[in-house]
Amino acid sequence: MKKIYFSGVFPRIYSAIELLMNYPPKGYEYIVPENKTKANFLRFLLDSSLIKFIYRNIIKGIFDTSNWYSKMSAVEVPNDADLVIPINGQIESDKPFVVLIVDTPIGLASYSYDKFLKEKKDIENKLLSPLCKRIIVFNESGIKEIRKYFSTKVIKKTVLVRAAVLKQNFTKNYNRNKINITFMGSTGNPDDFYIKGGLEAMESFSRISQEFDNVSMIVRCKVPEEVKKKYASVKNLLILSQPLDLKRWFSILQETDIALQPGHIYPLMATLESLSLGTPVIMLDTWGVRDYLVNNKNAILIKPSDKIKGYRAKDYPLNVRTKYFIEDIKNLDNRVIEDLCNALRKLIENPKIRERLGKNGKHDADTKFSIETRNKKLKKIFDQATSKKL
Repeated sequence: MKKIYFSGVFPRIYSAIELLMNYPPKGYEYIVPENKTKANFLRFLLDSSLIKFIYRNIIKGIFDTSNWYSKMSAVEVPNDADLVIPINGQIESDKPFVVLIVDTPIGLASYSYDKFLKEKKDIENKLLSPLCKRIIVFNESGIKEIRKYFSTKVIKKTVLVRAAVLKQNFTKNYNRNKINITFMGSTGNPDDFYIKGGLEAMESFSRISQEFDNVSMIVRCKVPEEVKKKYASVKNLLILSQPLDLKRWFSILQETDIALQPGHIYPLMATLESLSLGTPVIMLDTWGVRDYLVNNKNAILIKPSDKIKGYRAKDYPLNVRTKYFIEDIKNLDNRVIEDLCNALRKLIENPKIRERLGKNGKHDADTKFSIETRNKKLKKIFDQATSKKL
């Protein structure tokens, strides 16, 4: 059994990476070295509202903080590692390694666009190191950026391995009289509500709920208080701001008829989980979305607002958490809301369309985005990377 160590996932693991680590290909064992004391301290920093406020409004404006998180979260790789997989730009290793890029290669520079441009040559040299055996990218949009920023030699090392989702042996009822809609965001970060399209979701549902008596929506997200007050009178709208037991949340997803996720960046696992349960998806046609969704095949994709300048910025999608981007999000585009409402009407009124999109999505989840498909590719990469012939 060969050991593969992940670095850069400490102290928290993204859900897509956690799913990757829980299901290694045959012959391999995934291990994450962790210092529990250090992990608890870093989680405290990440969860503290006061520290977040101080960081965003004082520290970040004075100091270059792009390397802080990587340095604080660094964990020594054990000697018995056969291969290392660095996450979040930690590509320093004296052992053979395979770089994993979850979204954009700019993540190799701590998700700082300016830092990436300054350090691009150094990053390329590290990627061309004989120790770097492969560069795995989760989506086609990331591959395009590799081609845009790096040389042919780096491109030749790069391989697409799509994110995966567990297969669900579940049969959805597409002929129910009551239609349940869900929106998924973060229960920890209020900004995530805007970034994932929570405002657009709640506004479009508030209009739709006036037309249909048989619809309800669950919003699982930390919703800003001013938004709660605005939509307090909307009927059949339930906000779940606290983390839920996974079993309860999964039962809610099983009963979901429409996944409404009009985000300004693509929600990877929310997308794949919806597909795996045969749930049709409504999303904005933003960065990375078409890597997993096909309009009118497994989803309905809505043209994003022309009023949001951040879409056209060089650092998109990294800039979605900036103040100016979020302020633009808050100024709702009525055309986008009307398009979302039309998509909802279409799915609410037509169970056959819900069924067609949902079944197509489940087929994609069970084949194209399956654990088996992913692990077949990973095993080939790992076998080559750990071969003594290389």
